[in-house]
Amino acid sequence: MTNALSRNSIRLVAISLCVFTAGACLAAPSPGAKLMDRFVKALNSKKKEAIMAFIKSDCDTAIPAEARYRNWTPLRDHVPIKVVKIESETPTGMKVSLKSGPVTMKLFVGMSGGKLTFLRPDGPMQAPPGAKIETSNGGGGH
Repeated sequence: MTNALSRNSIRLVAISLCVFTAGACLAAPSPGAKLMDRFVKALNSKKKEAIMAFIKSDCDTAIPAEARYRNWTPLRDHVPIKVVKIESETPTGMKVSLKSGPVTMKLFVGMSGGKLTFLRPDGPMQAPPGAKIETSNGGGGH
């Protein structure tokens, strides 16, 4: 009986460790994931004040805030957007897949010191056959 209790105790500890470890991994999003979450929330708000607040708090100052806001016009045309996947992440950047309705966009997001430095398309926008992709002539991706 003692042997059976010992084996059951070991199994219980092993299961508890697996659940605890998995929970810890899920509970700690990466710095890039947190940055993208704030970015998407700001864009999806459709409010200039919210987007400018994100730019001023979460972007570097190499590009003036108003210019960055104007440069994001093509992205703002596609809200609501959601992050589908962060494909890769390093301290200096990440590759991200975004989705807006049937349209999938891949971006390379530059980062420095936890701040967004630039956005660059990482390939063309993709949509299922028959879906229409529309963008403004608003500018680049900074």
